[in-house]
Amino acid sequence: MKLKIVTLNEAMTLDQFAQKYPTPVSIDVLGIINRTDSNTRFIKGNKLKTVVGEKLP
Repeated sequence: MKLKIVTLNEAMTLDQFAQKYPTPVSIDVLGIINRTDSNTRFIKGNKLKTVVGEKLP
């Protein structure tokens, strides 16, 4: 698995981000790596980290 930086092209919450950019990790892990919680609203142009690749065994 690797980290990928995504620049938002629209405003969204972390929950919406997780739906738009599927990841093998939980929403809790996304919150930790982005130092936020699932209800935080981000604006267009913000950069968020996501995890890509297959889950390790």
